[in-house]
Amino acid sequence: MRERFKHVFFHIAESSGVVNLPIKNFILVTTDKYDRRNKCVLMKDGRTVTLMNCKLEKLIELSEGRLYRANKSQLVAIEAVYKIEFDLITLSFNNHSNKPIQITLGREYRKQFK
Repeated sequence: MRERFKHVFFHIAESSGVVNLPIKNFILVTTDKYDRRNKCVLMKDGRTVTLMNCKLEKLIELSEGRLYRANKSQLVAIEAVYKIEFDLITLSFNNHSNKPIQITLGREYRKQFK
């Protein structure tokens, strides 16, 4: 049986119109610090795109179990998780300084990672 990957059209800050982005390529989704309606997405290929006027809950629903809420402002792809310590998630992807990306695991979201 062939796995079905969901593609969704998003309004992104870097382009006019809508863009087809495969949710399977999302690694980390963070709420934009300047406008909470927007979400910054780190893609598997290292690009970062800004989704305009998008809710975390909608992304969780569209991801079909691929994205998990790490804290109130971030989602993480479960396949990108390398290690979970008490309140810290280390991803298997590096940041621009070539160090592993680490995000805080919120207390109310810990259960889903056990």
